[in-house]
Amino acid sequence: MQLIKSQNVHSIFCNNGNVVCYNTILNLPIVLDEASYNYFSDCDNINLGINQYSEDELVLFDALKDSYLLIPSNKSENEICEQLNIAYLNKVSRGETVEFFDLRVSEKCNFGCKHCISSNAQSDELMTVNTAIDAIDFVVDFLRERKSNFSKIDVHYGNAEPLMNFSLVKKIQQYLREQYPFLSRVTSINTNLSLLNEEMAGFFVDEDIAVYASLDGRKEANDLIRIFKNGNGTYDVIRKKMALLKKAGKALEGISVTITEANFPFFDLTFIDWCLENGFRSLAMDFDLVNSLGITLDERIDFLSSMWQKCNENNIEFFGTWITPFLNVSNRSIVDKHYAFCKGVHGKSVSIAPDGLMYICGSSSTSLGHYRDIEVAFSVDGKMYDLVSSRLIGRNEMCKGCIIEGACAGQCYVTGEYSHDNRRGLCDYYRAITEKLLSIQGASESVS
Repeated sequence: MQLIKSQNVHSIFCNNGNVVCYNTILNLPIVLDEASYNYFSDCDNINLGINQYSEDELVLFDALKDSYLLIPSNKSENEICEQLNIAYLNKVSRGETVEFFDLRVSEKCNFGCKHCISSNAQSDELMTVNTAIDAIDFVVDFLRERKSNFSKIDVHYGNAEPLMNFSLVKKIQQYLREQYPFLSRVTSINTNLSLLNEEMAGFFVDEDIAVYASLDGRKEANDLIRIFKNGNGTYDVIRKKMALLKKAGKALEGISVTITEANFPFFDLTFIDWCLENGFRSLAMDFDLVNSLGITLDERIDFLSSMWQKCNENNIEFFGTWITPFLNVSNRSIVDKHYAFCKGVHGKSVSIAPDGLMYICGSSSTSLGHYRDIEVAFSVDGKMYDLVSSRLIGRNEMCKGCIIEGACAGQCYVTGEYSHDNRRGLCDYYRAITEKLLSIQGASESVS
């Protein structure tokens, strides 16, 4: 076998002398010491069938090959990706990729948060029982025809404040239980919690519905941006309803936090201590991805990387859209399994609005057609098919040559919908945070 050094290698030099190297298209980084890195840098062609190599060299070659830093001379990364892309698109065209089903049961909200991305996708309508049941039946029939092992339905209730249509959530759960007893159910809901009462809390416990909620920091931070329509802060109400949920037996283990220019001054590393004191073991945090920020790139990177390290030290799960490229480059390769920035642009989810129109997720405003036309949307040249095809690794012209091309895969589709001018800035942001986290990770590893 003849191996050559990939032309798509990116190297990150850590402060302890280690070097993190990875293939910018196929991912899977490796941490090298200085000697190994220098040896690899001088590699050009390696012919395992002719030349004699030491045992140490062969071990290094195997490691470099596993990380796609050395690749077969007769194949390029783009050729590998395109073969896999074609195979995946065949699955998309048959509708076999769908795994998640989102119902926008309420596009009304009693909050008036200016930074809310979902507000851009709202029509201020409530979904009716007839629409919900018909959509469920239609999508279930669609999946049963295409997936021989179809035995589970993953339903999410969103998009603005679903508790404004709680009666429908109850009816849907009852319908799924009675009409489709052969399907196991995984259900979740995103709510601001303000409308929660004892009946709702008990229902979530009885139905085993995962509850996700946002709290944008401590009181002084939250009440600057998470507000009622009259401008009043929401912190006290949210904390009261969290206590109600806990009393019912469903304590929130985590919260989602949005940071804007307004509340950023109220965050530092002591916020992690506050999370621990309140029992939050999972923290989703994002800087506002749609509206322009007067927070510098360096400030954001330093803040997130410091928070990430402290969360790791305290066994708190810490994530956000910013960490997606880092996780992808570290753990995923298209060679092993197809993936994307999110399940929406990967053809794995459909979101149904009150008017019956279909989207890739609960925040998107780009319609894929009516849910009754789902077969058309997924078929070759259909709207879902075209969207997935355009975002596959190796096909997105904007991403070619990027140091996280195979990890980011075109970033979040929705933020591009609402903030197209900011997309290039987000590219810089994702590249910088990914390099920073890889550098920290690489410096923490010992290399023999």
